[in-house]
Amino acid sequence: MSLGLLKTIWARVKWSVIILAAVAVLLGAVGVFLLGRGCGDRPRPAEPVSTATGAPPGWVAPPVDSTSPWPHLKRTSADAKLKKWPAGSQLVEVTVPPGASTVEIGILPGGQVVVPAGVEAIIYRKPAANVALELRPWLGGGAGLGGLTAGAGVDALRLWRVHLGAGVTYDQRQNVAGVLTTSYNVWRNVDVRVAGGFGTGGATAAALLTLAIE
Repeated sequence: MSLGLLKTIWARVKWSVIILAAVAVLLGAVGVFLLGRGCGDRPRPAEPVSTATGAPPGWVAPPVDSTSPWPHLKRTSADAKLKKWPAGSQLVEVTVPPGASTVEIGILPGGQVVVPAGVEAIIYRKPAANVALELRPWLGGGAGLGGLTAGAGVDALRLWRVHLGAGVTYDQRQNVAGVLTTSYNVWRNVDVRVAGGFGTGGATAAALLTLAIE
């Protein structure tokens, strides 16, 4: 590849590179902001007042305290309890009544934890965070302004089931483009993705079906 061709390609894609770099800096700033903040624990939730649905008489559902979906902005007591536990974990804290040597804990078919009435207990849960920085490579194909299009890239931010990132596409016009992407996770690591940007052949946009490498 000649130096002149490289200069021509750079002249066409430099703004895409600059835009992608600016987005990366912005995402990094957001990450630093989220990771650098925190505040006090949330008070323990109120005690339950009714028997859990499906449990035998005399059994109740303990209160549940979940980790915060915004752990770097607002922390709960569950965040401290489950700091070293993986997402999806539960921790049941039971206060044994005076004179009791054992306490039974029931788990219903739906996964709900119950304890005998009069037993003080609390459940701490750690679901996956709704908003998080990530490094999630993807590749796939679809169609767009330039016809059939192939693409690859990396997602950098997750908002619930939506992933934001950047990548490179190549289409039937032989347009190599830097793109910003937004995808929705439809099943496991399969996403429906839209991409838009600029490249060697000008502006491009495409809808892609992509597979995340996780």
